[in-house]
Amino acid sequence: MKYLFLTLLFSTLVSSLFAFSKEERGQILFFLHKEQTSKAFNLYLQKQSENSCHDFDLLREMGMMLLMQGAKSRNKEIQLLSLFGASIASNTDLLPIFEKGIESNEMTIQLAALAGLAELQDDQADLLLIRALSSTFLLTRFEAAYTLAQKNDAAVLLHLHSLLTKVPTQLRPLFPQILVKLKGPAATHLLKQLLNDVEVDVKIETIRYAAKEGRDDLLPQIQSLATSPNHGQQEACLFALGRLQDTSSLPLLRHVANFKEGELKIAAAASLFSLGEESAIDSILKEAGKENPFAIILLGKIGSKVSSEKRAEILASLEALSKSPNATLRFNCGVALLGLREDIALGVLKEFILSSHRGSGILPVRSAGQTLTSFRVIPSAELVTKQFPDLISQTTKVKIALLNDALELSEDLFLKLAEAIFASSETVLIPHVIELLCHHKNERIMQFFLKEQQKAGAPLVRNFCLLALYRLGEEKATEDQIIALIEREQKTALIRLKEEKTKSKKRLSHYLLSPEESSLLLLSALELLVSKQNEKGITALVRVMTDGHPNNKYPLAGFLIKGTE
Repeated sequence: MKYLFLTLLFSTLVSSLFAFSKEERGQILFFLHKEQTSKAFNLYLQKQSENSCHDFDLLREMGMMLLMQGAKSRNKEIQLLSLFGASIASNTDLLPIFEKGIESNEMTIQLAALAGLAELQDDQADLLLIRALSSTFLLTRFEAAYTLAQKNDAAVLLHLHSLLTKVPTQLRPLFPQILVKLKGPAATHLLKQLLNDVEVDVKIETIRYAAKEGRDDLLPQIQSLATSPNHGQQEACLFALGRLQDTSSLPLLRHVANFKEGELKIAAAASLFSLGEESAIDSILKEAGKENPFAIILLGKIGSKVSSEKRAEILASLEALSKSPNATLRFNCGVALLGLREDIALGVLKEFILSSHRGSGILPVRSAGQTLTSFRVIPSAELVTKQFPDLISQTTKVKIALLNDALELSEDLFLKLAEAIFASSETVLIPHVIELLCHHKNERIMQFFLKEQQKAGAPLVRNFCLLALYRLGEEKATEDQIIALIEREQKTALIRLKEEKTKSKKRLSHYLLSPEESSLLLLSALELLVSKQNEKGITALVRVMTDGHPNNKYPLAGFLIKGTE
């Protein structure tokens, strides 16, 4: 009986490994070679139905062939989509696609190739990164240098040394964040040169990154720069002295914390606190009382590390300031309270999180020395995008960061916030909220998803909750429902490289999905289904590649390769 079972198992495995005959495989690949993609995939589906199983090796070969064809296209969009698909697959067999991307005359295509190469741990990939150092585009060269520096590749050092003398002045502050990743005396020597650069911005960035990376070998130079008349440079040094645990600088830090004002006082007090002097918080509280947003945010970062008496003092100060009619002040207080993991933070921040792009925008702000952060609230964000081109995307990033921190508060409060987001027009946050909840699975969250999945008039909420339930193993969310969802959305273009012009920017109804939302929904559904690596999921993917939006087949080829490995 045992041997009969093994024989049957072996026969099943053999039939699955060689699901298609040599002739069938040849015919399918011939159509694909002739770029008759629909014929190739339709024939595959026909033979798959007849054979009652998939040929994963054939599918993987089809996916790779498709991406190779796309990379050779004269259409820039298809080239980019093929690079995106190759990055999803993250397979070293696709290095020729990345090589072609590096050789392109288009900067966007070079950068897309670099993004994929950065994920590959492979010597040949590193050689392509080195080749990108010779690009005619400075941004490509910087990106390649940064990626190689993270791998501590010595090849980048000579290039940086040469490049430093050729780039425009405004690009020189980019060098420290690359150099600080490199080890060895030659890199250290170049960093010391940057600490003595004629440009203050270069010195500030070098000081800041040296402190972040714990480069105490540069401490003597930083100490000598700490008395500079330039406030930005002095602030960066004060920050670095604390970060590098320089106790010999305590007298200087105490002097600045007691007798200076503004950001210098805050930076010195923060360093004193990091060196063990809790009394320095009084200087920060004093600046917060003057409504300095940098001091307010800093209180939220360090307030959880103090005695209970001092924490109570910080809370009282922040709560009083959070009642201000000034939106920027309220928001910074809310962020600080969230940093302290205080539930009242959501009461302050809710109005900003739920505000749509037609409401308030939020921009991160840095001090002159680039060491202190705060936020600026800008009313009517949609009306000032010319003045602040990145305002909408920056606002979304800030809100997502707030949601990450808000998950550490009580579950009751977060679920109420999630429900409010689902009911609001701020739909861009819905996928992220669901992703966060999926990482904290419990019975209550499952019930929350089940309730929202039945919500009338909100297809985005329903569909993303369906994906969450399926991902978490809920029996009521079936594979067939996911496949039906994919079939409904399969004509949507997954990646939009430029916005389509429409007569009106207003959506006809919030009950309809925008193209961006549909793209994300379809991509999420396909990724989830393929990750299960089962027959139905692979069939659904191949059908979308056959019948869906024609450009989708390139990024989906990446999923196909990954799902059949």
